[in-house]
Amino acid sequence: MEEAREAKTAEEANKRRAIANDQAAKQDMMPELKEKSRQEYLRKREQQKVEQMRAMILEEQRLFRGEKLTERERKSLEEKKRLLALAEERMNLTAEVDYYHMPDDYIDEKGKLDKKKQADVLTARYVPEDDKAFVADADIWEQKQLDKSLLKFGALDKVRTHIVCPNTEKK
Repeated sequence: MEEAREAKTAEEANKRRAIANDQAAKQDMMPELKEKSRQEYLRKREQQKVEQMRAMILEEQRLFRGEKLTERERKSLEEKKRLLALAEERMNLTAEVDYYHMPDDYIDEKGKLDKKKQADVLTARYVPEDDKAFVADADIWEQKQLDKSLLKFGALDKVRTHIVCPNTEKK
């Protein structure tokens, strides 16, 4: 797996070197590179504008705190807040669309069934958010059994205080 990744990286590096040495290839790649650069610029510009709008809203709130705003000023501020919320929501959307992909072939170069590829398909779409967030049913059951086995008495919501036995008090 590691060797395949290294081979792919080396192949891409060789392609880049070949393009760097060939003027016609450079000219062919230029529109694609310009488009990539433009898209990157637009992402950064969008982030800057959202930050600028957030700062403007905070500044208005700070300046006009405690002041009675006119209906027009209040509507303007609410509109800015709504636009900011929409822009932030749009930025948080993932570009990943959930649709059907044709599965890869499980037959390797030798014509044999590749069990690892077949097993990897089962967990390919699973992306754990946090390792600690996943708790198996068996672990939950075991924790409940442990809780049941512990000796607990008295009101659970009562604040625990030190209890003095009357026979042991000093006279």
